[in-house]
Amino acid sequence: MAAMAMEADIANRLLSQDPAAAANELGKLKELARRTSRELRHLQFTLRPQSLESAGLAAALDDLAAHDYELHEDAVYLEVGPGSEKGLTLAQKEALFQIAADAVSNARKFGLATKIEINLKRSNKKLLLEVRDYGSGYDLEKENNQKSDLGFSLRLMRLRARLLGGRLKIETQAGLGTVVRVTVPIG
Repeated sequence: MAAMAMEADIANRLLSQDPAAAANELGKLKELARRTSRELRHLQFTLRPQSLESAGLAAALDDLAAHDYELHEDAVYLEVGPGSEKGLTLAQKEALFQIAADAVSNARKFGLATKIEINLKRSNKKLLLEVRDYGSGYDLEKENNQKSDLGFSLRLMRLRARLLGGRLKIETQAGLGTVVRVTVPIG
C-alpha cells in the first residue's frame, strides 16, 4: 500500500512536467494495485478457506493450489489418496491446511520455487502430508535459530504439528529444494 501511495505521488508530480512519464507511473500503479488485490485475496483465503468447512481438506488444498497459481503462474501439483481425511476433525483439517499453506508460501518466498507438489495420503493409522518444492532450499539449522520470517514460520508449523499429536520433519539443502513432511496419528 505504501508503494502504491508513492507511485501515485510520483505520477502526480510528473503530471504537469512530463505527461508521458506520469502515464507510465500510473500504469505501474495500476499493475501494483492489481497485484496487491490478488495478494490480499490470497491472504484472506489462507486465513480461513470456506471450502475447508464445506468440502474438506482436499478441496481446500485444491483451492490453495488455484490461488497460488493466480499469484505466481506456476502450478502446485496436488495428489490426495483415497480416504485421506476420513475421521479428521475440522480443527485437524485447519491445522494441516495451515501447515501446507505455510510450506507453499515459504517455498515461493524463500526457496524461489517454481514447482511445488502437495501429497496427502493415509497409511495404517497415520496421515501423511508432504509438501515438496524444487526451489533453492535453505540452511535449516541457521533458520531454526533466526528471528526471521522463515524461522518464525518453521516454528509455527512445528507447533501446529505437535498440537495434532504429530511430527513435522523438514529436509532441505541449499540448491536442492525442501520437503516438509507431517505425520499425524489418526483414530
